[in-house]
Amino acid sequence: MGFVLARALVFAALALVLGMLGSAIDRLSGRRIPLPAPRAAGQLLLGTLVATALLFGLAAGGTLSRVAVLLLAAVAVASWAACRLFVRAPISTGSPASAGADRWSLPARAAAVLVAALFAGLFLEALNPYPAWDAQVYHLTLPKLWLAAGGFVRVPFNVYSNWPSNFQLLFAAAIAAGDALVATLLHWGAALLLVVLLWHHAESPRGELPNGERRVLAGFAGAIAAILLLANDLVLFEARAAYVDLAAALALLVAYLLAEEGLERDGERAHLLAAGAALGYLAGLKTTGALGAVALGGVVAIVELRRAGGGRAMRALAWLALPACALLLPWLVRSAVQTGNPFYPLFWERFGGPEWSSDLATRLAQWQRSIGMGREPLDYFLLPWRVVTQGDAGYDHFDGRLGPLWLALLPLAVGQAHRRRVRRPLAVAALAFAFWAASAQQLRFLLPALALAALACGRAVALLLGGIDRRATRHAVATLLGLVALAALVPPAARELASTPTLARRFLADGERVLAMAVPPPFRAIEELTPPDARVALLNTNQTYFCPRTCVADSFFEASQLAAALGSATDAAGARERFAALGVTHLLVDARPRGIEWSPGVVALVADRTRADPLWISPDGRFTLLGLR
Repeated sequence: MGFVLARALVFAALALVLGMLGSAIDRLSGRRIPLPAPRAAGQLLLGTLVATALLFGLAAGGTLSRVAVLLLAAVAVASWAACRLFVRAPISTGSPASAGADRWSLPARAAAVLVAALFAGLFLEALNPYPAWDAQVYHLTLPKLWLAAGGFVRVPFNVYSNWPSNFQLLFAAAIAAGDALVATLLHWGAALLLVVLLWHHAESPRGELPNGERRVLAGFAGAIAAILLLANDLVLFEARAAYVDLAAALALLVAYLLAEEGLERDGERAHLLAAGAALGYLAGLKTTGALGAVALGGVVAIVELRRAGGGRAMRALAWLALPACALLLPWLVRSAVQTGNPFYPLFWERFGGPEWSSDLATRLAQWQRSIGMGREPLDYFLLPWRVVTQGDAGYDHFDGRLGPLWLALLPLAVGQAHRRRVRRPLAVAALAFAFWAASAQQLRFLLPALALAALACGRAVALLLGGIDRRATRHAVATLLGLVALAALVPPAARELASTPTLARRFLADGERVLAMAVPPPFRAIEELTPPDARVALLNTNQTYFCPRTCVADSFFEASQLAAALGSATDAAGARERFAALGVTHLLVDARPRGIEWSPGVVALVADRTRADPLWISPDGRFTLLGLR
């Protein structure tokens, strides 16, 4: 029990500190900073944005450490306390809540209990001490290395170490305050906050439902929107993994809500600037975040162009772009300092950069275009249907699975697209989908668009129910929709939480032992059998989080930088010289092929016992640790 409770308390403390920081800034500004409702959630988001900027400063200045993170938290708490004591709280001028003020109805409360139980199970799943694949490649590995080095470092052969990494900075703070499991809980928290905002803003404004029905159906449309998002295997997996895609979805949703309020206020500058800040945070989360920012900017420009002409459209784009570019620029500068290329490894032909080439760029582009089910005109036409009905594990099926509830609710949203509360989020989602379709069709990159599509669907449900005159018919339709949503949520929830009882028993029995046993045997062998100054090259694997020594590994197998650096050595001696040039003293070889075209010399070296001494072989023969003589 202590294993779970300790990490829950650290996570809660982190969330509280971020909320206090946002609350202090909100109070100091006289509550003039536009925030999405509910305001407590908006203050938490504001604190997160400011804390990320401060952490970036610590990392860029080489002072990122456990002590610095705890000192930053203490300053945030002291600032909040000082503001509470000495700054008079102004009358709130924040954005009005989208939902009505009525208490939730019984169906909405039942849905809330169901969703709360689901998140409780996902909380335990997030405490599984063996991280997901990409978390071991870079989401958790980079923060761990930053803390060890005191700030940003360029990791050889790891392109991710040069990319925008806003949420990884928060992971670093969580690891400093607790451990990697607390960092994983941050993404769980982003998923929870995403559902809260989606539920709140998909709900009907007062007047869309008859007066007598608000007590019966209050919160129902928000519940449908939340369940629509959660009834997908991919979303539930991400909610308990140390990834960043749900944080990206949250950033785009926040940006949209602020921009929507700005448009409702006739293009008000403050809300558009705040939306631009959210877009800057989104673009600084991951490289594909810029596509979501462009999608929202395009819709805002179209709305303003149709309403007031080109001048207003250009001004609206400027208010969005200025803070967005200002928040993204530090990451581009950091990449330029580390590699000479602000967009590394993109635009390599123009800016250059280490450990890359035109051949690797071609291989990367070919791999990205191979994800999905084809790139012919017919494939694009069938893409929306295939994404929902044929998604599954593996890149040839988008590497993720969605639920069938989209097939029922998306047509409903399209049918209600003549109402701007549905049309606008649906337009942003559609444009983001188009950008996704033209790029790497990996399903998790689509999550920000899915969150806005769920918002549009929830609002469409509210409009549908409000447009039904007969009470009995309205209740029958609501009941049918509720049952369909429940039927769609249960299967993915059951699949994702199947191991939760076992995890709970193990955590209660001896959680710390479970944590220790999570270190894979190959990395235990490296710690036991290699000297502290060893440098290990990982062949056919790139999960470096648990590696206790300095190591080099590929970012992705489809464009292997390590194979390119080793060149075309034809014999073991030549390959040994190439490894020596990289400072490599040991090899960890995964026998499972990954499609990498290793040179004949590398293959010969791995088998040459006069040059590569086998120090350890896993019982199943899959992993071999070699010492290079």
